[in-house]
Amino acid sequence: MGRLENIMGALPRFEQLPAWLRADLRSDHAGELGAVYIYRGILAVTTDVALRDFADRHLRQEREHLHFFEAWLSPAQRSALLPLWRFSGFILGALSALFGPAAVYTTIDAVERFVVAHYARQIARLQMTGDGVAIAEVLQNFCADEQRHRNDAVQRHPVQKRARLAGAWAAIVALGSRIAVCTARWV
Repeated sequence: MGRLENIMGALPRFEQLPAWLRADLRSDHAGELGAVYIYRGILAVTTDVALRDFADRHLRQEREHLHFFEAWLSPAQRSALLPLWRFSGFILGALSALFGPAAVYTTIDAVERFVVAHYARQIARLQMTGDGVAIAEVLQNFCADEQRHRNDAVQRHPVQKRARLAGAWAAIVALGSRIAVCTARWV
């Protein structure tokens, strides 16, 4: 959390932010919570040493991201569907792990591809509107972490080695991510 501690004091109060940004940050919190539970689901199922190491390392960073949002957003400012995001994340991670490392890496690639694009849209809008320079900096840090997670997954299981079924699975995961973000923005 060290790199973010200095930024916390520069952040505006959540209530002072434009409605669009509050909705996006609510979805960011829900997404980071879901990510923590994806890795917990993986760790609950797999005995593969390399996969456990992968999940442990990524889980540490996702917990940092989640801690940031939980330190900034009060419980009333978070999604009302947190139990659903925990459950969904855990099931996604556990189900992927049941099918083995290739399924996990495909899942993480799909999730992180979506998350990187999601953060990039927010960062671009923040830079265009000037609504939050400090917030944009935080999201840029998180986006870079998520891109590293995606790169790690792709390196371990390159896209060109994936079966057609993996492409269908990745599309389902991406669709689920889009639905979750749209829902978390408002509930």
